[in-house]
Amino acid sequence: MEQAVGNPIGEDEMVKIVKTVCPLCAMRCGIDVHVSGDAITKVTPMKEHVLRHLCVKAAAIPELQHSKDRLLYPQKRVNGGWVSVSWEEAFDFVITRLNYMRDRYGQQ
Repeated sequence: MEQAVGNPIGEDEMVKIVKTVCPLCAMRCGIDVHVSGDAITKVTPMKEHVLRHLCVKAAAIPELQHSKDRLLYPQKRVNGGWVSVSWEEAFDFVITRLNYMRDRYGQQ
């Protein structure tokens, strides 16, 4: 569920509030995610949800999205280090390994 908020960010950009639940733990607290363009700008507790609080993990969601350490592409370990690979290569690797395990140990 989205709703536009009357505070324009730029000439033609509005903040949207997306109502959802926090995915960072099993509590699934209700949160309102404030979005400008494709960036999360703020997270606040959802007043309509039974769990109306915001823990430090949920409050850090905007910081997590913009972190310089955030992985944006799959990586593969090569010679003790990590290298970026394409999504196609990553999926092919997983499929190959799953097929190997199925063939070796059977379907269980």
